[in-house]
Amino acid sequence: MIVHNWGKGMLRKFIVLASLLVFSGCGIVGEDPKVQGARQIAKLEAETTKKILKEGQKLLKEDKDFILDTTSGKVCKYEREDNRIDKNELDRKIQKKFKGKLYKNIDLYASKLPIDTQVFHVNENRKDFLYAEVSNGKDRIYSCEYFYRN
Repeated sequence: MIVHNWGKGMLRKFIVLASLLVFSGCGIVGEDPKVQGARQIAKLEAETTKKILKEGQKLLKEDKDFILDTTSGKVCKYEREDNRIDKNELDRKIQKKFKGKLYKNIDLYASKLPIDTQVFHVNENRKDFLYAEVSNGKDRIYSCEYFYRN
């Protein structure tokens, strides 16, 4: 009989404790969706940066002409020179020569183009290109591959 009463008391204590945990937020309550989303975005950005860095290092070893755009998650490889075209997209400038590593607050690198070269994003037939202005009256055209996709 004593054991039986002790069991009921323990069961009651367990129910009260479990209720307190659930209602106080320590129970089976999911993480804030904003925090969860921010964590997933940060993870995706880190994975993308790692892929871009690896591809850039590979192309650097091969002595290729390329542009890394860490903001958009893309690597653009030199394709051809062409006459100047109308560019209506926002232009940006090469910020740093790529030497095998990425730096904080730098998002546009080039392996061969000089720093401050103007670069324009152009979309032709559902394919992305970067056009870099060079002084000989022609543009250097780079075809782009995105690395944020699996």
